Amino acid sequence: MAVTQETQTVSQSTESAHVAENDVLGTLGIDGTLFIAQLVNFTIVAFVLWRWVFKPVVKKLDERTSSVEKGLKDAEEAQKRLENAEKEERTRVATAERKAQSILVETQKLAETMKAEKLAETKAEMDKAVEAARALIKNERKETYDALRKDIAGLIIVATEKVVRGLDPEARQRLVTEALNEFEKNDV
Repeated sequence: MAVTQETQTVSQSTESAHVAENDVLGTLGIDGTLFIAQLVNFTIVAFVLWRWVFKPVVKKLDERTSSVEKGLKDAEEAQKRLENAEKEERTRVATAERKAQSILVETQKLAETMKAEKLAETKAEMDKAVEAARALIKNERKETYDALRKDIAGLIIVATEKVVRGLDPEARQRLVTEALNEFEKNDV
C-alpha cells in the first residue's frame, strides 16, 4: 500500500503541478503542452518559410527594386539626353534659318545686281541697234539722195537738151553745165 500511496502522492503532485500550471495558463484558456507543441511547430514552419520562401522572395524583391531604380535612372538620363538633343536641334534649326535668311538676302542682292547688269547690257545693245539703224538710215538716205540727184541731173540734161536743140554744141554744153552747177549750188 505504501507504493500505491506513493504513486498516488506522485500522481497527485504531478496533477497538482499540472493543475497549477493549468491554473495560470488555464485562466488564459491555454493548454501548456499544446502550447509548447504549437510553438515548436510554428518555429519549424517559420524556419522553413524563412529559408525557402521569404529569402528568395526578398531576394527577388531586392533585384526587382534595383532593376526598377536602374530603369528610373536610365529613364532620367534618357530624358536629359532628349532635352539636350532638342536644345541642339533648336540651335541647329535657328542657325540654319539664319543661314537661309542670309543666303536669301545675298541671292536678292545678286539678283538685283544681275538685273541691273542685264538691263545695262540690254540698254547698250539697244543703243547700238539704234545707232546702227540711224547709220543705216543715214546711209540709205544719202544713197537715195545721190540716186535722186543723178536722176534729177539726168532729167535736167534731157530737159535742157530738148530746150536747146537748135543751139550749137558749145552753147548747149555750156547751158547744161550751168544748169548742173546751179542744181549742185542749190543742193536740191
